[in-house]
Amino acid sequence: MEKQQYQTLEQAPDWFEIKEEIYELSGKDHVNFLNAYNTQNIQTIPLNSITPGAFLTQKGKLVSSAQLIRLPDKIILLFEPGFGRKVLDHLQIYLTFAQATLQEVTSQWVHWGILGTNAKHLIEKIFGTDFLFFPTDRFGITGYDLLAPIAKKHLVLEKIKNLEIENEIVPLESSQLETLRIEAKIPKMGVDITEDNLVAEVGLDQTATSFNKGCYLGQETTARVQSRGHVNRKIFQFGLTQSYQGNLPVDIFQAEKKVGTLTSAVESMKLGGYIGLGLLHLQALEHEEPLFINAPDGKIILNRR
Repeated sequence: MEKQQYQTLEQAPDWFEIKEEIYELSGKDHVNFLNAYNTQNIQTIPLNSITPGAFLTQKGKLVSSAQLIRLPDKIILLFEPGFGRKVLDHLQIYLTFAQATLQEVTSQWVHWGILGTNAKHLIEKIFGTDFLFFPTDRFGITGYDLLAPIAKKHLVLEKIKNLEIENEIVPLESSQLETLRIEAKIPKMGVDITEDNLVAEVGLDQTATSFNKGCYLGQETTARVQSRGHVNRKIFQFGLTQSYQGNLPVDIFQAEKKVGTLTSAVESMKLGGYIGLGLLHLQALEHEEPLFINAPDGKIILNRR
């Protein structure tokens, strides 16, 4: 973990390129199709907005989380690298019988995030209406997703570089973005969230799941977990008593018994120390023994936040 030096975002918006896979779902029945295979209520998503959703197996386990952008004639889906293809393979048999087409279009777009209180004003001032931009808090700070056709990438970068010279916008490194999301307790697919998780274990039941829509793949398990009121493990934010320099993920122990996994760890200037995210079995909360991980130079105590 390295100490992060990033600005407060009140001074000027931060920008960064987003490395996600981009897919488009289109066709006469694309809304109803996605509604049957995603946890989100697609029919009620406002046009020209972005919202989280998830794809599940029949048993309610995650195939992938996704960000969903509903446009008048199609839905854009944003995935962490590698998971778009997993979802396409997962849905392929169902697409065969649907009036809908799902295809990867990553190479057709460039994708940026712009964070900060002045982000919208800056986007409207510089980029106008030629680009797609959507308010979001998915990075831990109020900001926007900005999508532009690949043919306009050079134009956008030129404008951004000019703004950097004028100190109206500053670049945000990927390590700094990682710190922001962990500070905001936002788990990441492929890092903190795996295909072995239920939505309720990683908070996606609160942010990406509708319990008022019709049937969808994996609904039975998801609804049963909600009615039962709890799961056996959940994602938590932890404070670490010192920096962890080993590989992640790493097992969490309590009195020599494995009780979870630490999946992310950074140093946070905002919170004044070392923090991380991890999956913890809830039975561990019933005992007073401290939680810890084994580091190369000894044990590091974890304090649940």
